[in-house]
Amino acid sequence: MPAADPKLEIELVGSASGSHVRISGDIVAETRIALWGVESLLVNEPRVTFDFSAVTSIDATGLETVLSLLASVRLRGGESHHRLQAASGAGAEIGTVPRGGRS
Repeated sequence: MPAADPKLEIELVGSASGSHVRISGDIVAETRIALWGVESLLVNEPRVTFDFSAVTSIDATGLETVLSLLASVRLRGGESHHRLQAASGAGAEIGTVPRGGRS
């Protein structure tokens, strides 16, 4: 369950090879607009790495927003890379989708 007052922090770091997006806090209905706002900043990025390891909660609307954001990056011809981390601290890379391909 998210906190009574959900918070979301998004850190975007760009380089010549692409962007790294670190997301922390709650990805829920109340914060989806802020998350979706990142999409326009990622236009024409050759590679985008999403780090969800500091997300504390996510609901169905938040998950739908994340999946839509990842699909948008792929549709624009970028490569997306995603990282999740379990509460135990064990990280897991869940996929890389190259330009125009499938993982």
